[in-house]
Order: sequence, then structure tokens, then C-alpha cells
Amino acid sequence: MSKIAIYTDGACSGNGRGDARGGWAAIHVHSSGVRELSGAESNATNQRMELRAAIEALKALTAPTQVTLYSDSTYVVNCFRDRWYEAWRQNGWRNKKKHPIANRELWEELLELVEARGHAVDFRKVVGHANKAWPYLGQPRVVQPALRPVGGRSDSCRLVLHFTNSASLPTRV
Repeated sequence: MSKIAIYTDGACSGNGRGDARGGWAAIHVHSSGVRELSGAESNATNQRMELRAAIEALKALTAPTQVTLYSDSTYVVNCFRDRWYEAWRQNGWRNKKKHPIANRELWEELLELVEARGHAVDFRKVVGHANKAWPYLGQPRVVQPALRPVGGRSDSCRLVLHFTNSASLPTRV
């Protein structure tokens, strides 16, 4: 089984408003190099974009893979670390307060990718926007997400990951 490190992030401009624009990005670092993925959605939230980043990163894998997925989202990492999804399923996708789980459709999609595609996924928390984006390299680099309009349209955006020293971005794991 091949190995890959995946770094994900999501952001939203106008989080909590009906017209919010969101973006997500993921970086695959593997033996053959680095691959960047990104996308955008309207009517977004920060949590939805964090989930979408993990989903799209895993969807892009073409074979069962041993994955270390790094995220600054406590929401995503803790769900897998603490196995929240088990209680959600047992309780009919309701939380301890009996409220419906937000973003259920995204959680179900992410769980299917983690459980049914043959991947071994280890979710790890990183400090958001700190010098810990590439912890295994020994030379930390800053990753800063920024929402940018796509194609001049104000109803969509793309998350762009900026590296402080892109010339020394790793070419393989």
C-alpha cells in the first residue's frame, strides 16, 4: 500500500450568512511529488469547507492508500479520533442534545471514503496558520489560506494556499 501525506484547509467569507462563499484546498505529498487540489462553493460555512477539503483529497486517490491527513479543523480530527460518528449513527444522526448532526451528507460521504475505499487514514491536528504546515520536514513553512474570486464571479471563490518559500516546497515524501 502506498503512503501519502495530505494537508487540508477550508475557509469561508461571510460564515453564517446565506450568501457566504467558501473555498477548500488540499495538498497531496507522495513519493512521486506534490499535487494541489482546490475548489469553491456558495452558501458555505467554515465547517462545510473543512469537510469538503478532506472529502475531495480522499476522492482524488485512485487506489487503497495509507494516508496521514493533517487538518487544523478540530471538528474533523476529533470526529475520527474520538469516533463521534459511532454515536451519531446509533442515535439516528442526532447529537447528545438530540439535535440533528450538521452537515450529515458531508459526514456520510467522508465516512464512506474512509471506511469503504480500502484506505488506512490517520487524522492529525495541526495548529491553523502557524509554522506547522509541513512538520515532518524539519523546516516549517507557513500556509495561509486566502479567498480569491474565480473568473470574476462574486458568487464563487477558490481557496489558495500560499507558501512563504514555495521554491523549497517538497517534491516527494
